[in-house]
This record gives sequence, structure tokens and C-alpha cells, in this order.
Amino acid sequence: MVFRKVDAKSNENASERIKVLNDLLNGEQLFVVTTIQALAQKTVNISEFKNSMIEIKTGDIIPIEDFSSKLASIGYKREANVESHGQFSVRGGILDVFPYNSDTPYRIEFWDEEVDTIKLFDEETQLSTESISKVKIPPVKDSFGDCSSTLCDYFNNYLAFYDEPHRIEEYYNVFLKEFSDNLLDSLERSTKKDATTKVYHYLQTYDEITKSISPNSLIGLSNLATSSKGLKPKEIFSLTSKSMPTYNGNLALICDV
Repeated sequence: MVFRKVDAKSNENASERIKVLNDLLNGEQLFVVTTIQALAQKTVNISEFKNSMIEIKTGDIIPIEDFSSKLASIGYKREANVESHGQFSVRGGILDVFPYNSDTPYRIEFWDEEVDTIKLFDEETQLSTESISKVKIPPVKDSFGDCSSTLCDYFNNYLAFYDEPHRIEEYYNVFLKEFSDNLLDSLERSTKKDATTKVYHYLQTYDEITKSISPNSLIGLSNLATSSKGLKPKEIFSLTSKSMPTYNGNLALICDV
């Protein structure tokens, strides 16, 4: 699973981000592949993320208008028909919604103010399929409200691998300059003096990133026996390896190895 880069805007990436955060909070065992850019990104406070979740089940009493308002408040967009993540629609006593933690949208039918049925449906044919008893709906994005948490805060008992730590620091510095320049271009002249403060409103410093990862949970993989700022190895192990052939995306060759 891939955690988003700071500048990722697509629905696909947004869906993957929310799935990762939601699964981590639920104690799922995950492999999260990410970048230093994404790791630097500040995200919504864990408590606020949890409180923004909407859970609804059959038999619940809630006016459909109130439910619609709740969805809008956590970023869902009302459309005529639900076709992609982050959308919902209302037709009479039927509310369709496509949460970011699901591969399939939900159709919720109301009987007056009572939730009568909840069903999965196909967003292409708009036909209902399987019935379920409850659904949990996360917010549309991870950058709202109090963005004081980081990806590492969502982990519990984790092991982190840094691939070429000294290069990661270099990548971060290049990214930070590009981010700062883009932010400067977007700011009005009167606010440019506050640019540095604004940068670290969105991002962690490199020192903050390294300190947020427990030293006992970090393994660095490097071709060179060098240390990186804030990452001092307690012990060094030498491993002998050999180059592997290039498979060029041919999975059949990999399976034959």
C-alpha cells in the first residue's frame, strides 16, 4: 500500500490514503511503502480523524437530511449519481454514498427517519447487490482540522526500513526547496515574509521526522557504511548480495525462480 505524496490530488490516491489510516487505526497488519515527502506531510489529529467517522446501521433513527449534512461536513460531494469515491446522492428516501475505505458504494434506504436497509451496489449499472447491516464512513481527506499528527503516529508496534538513508535526506532537502518555492509563488506579496512558518504548518522538519521514528524500530539499508543526520546506527551488519536479472514486468519469469 502506498501512502500519498504531498502533491497527490487524484481520487485514487486519496482513497488509498484514507484506507491506510483507517486500517492502521483498526489494528490491521500492513506494509506501507511511502516516500520521505509523504512522511513529512502532517495529517489530521488521530482523535479528530476518529471523531469524524460516521457509523450507521439498520434500525438507526436519523433524518436523511441530517445524514446528508454530516457527509458534506466531512468532505463528501453531493451529485446526481454516485460514480466515484467521495460522492453521495439523495433520491427520495434513498441515499447512495461511496466511502474511501470501500471498493464498492453503499445504498442506504430510509423508512421515514429509520435506516431500513443498507446494500452494496455497482456504480456502473447502479444496481444493488449484497445487503449488509452497518457501514463506517471515513472523511474524504486526511488534511483537515487539527493537522498535528503524522503517519508514524498512526502506527503501533512497527518496524521501519530506510532505503539509502543518506540519499533520503538529500531528497528531502530538494523537495523542501521545491515546496517552499511553490508556496512562495502562490502567496501574496504581503504574506511572503511568513512563508517559512507556513511551510512547517504543512510539513515536518527532517529532524522531526527522524525523531518521530523509534530508534529501536528502524533499520537502514545502504550500500555505503555511512550515517545520516539524526540516524546514528547502533550496530552495523554486512550482507553479501548479488545482482538479479531484470524481469521487465514479466511475472511468469519471477514465478519460475
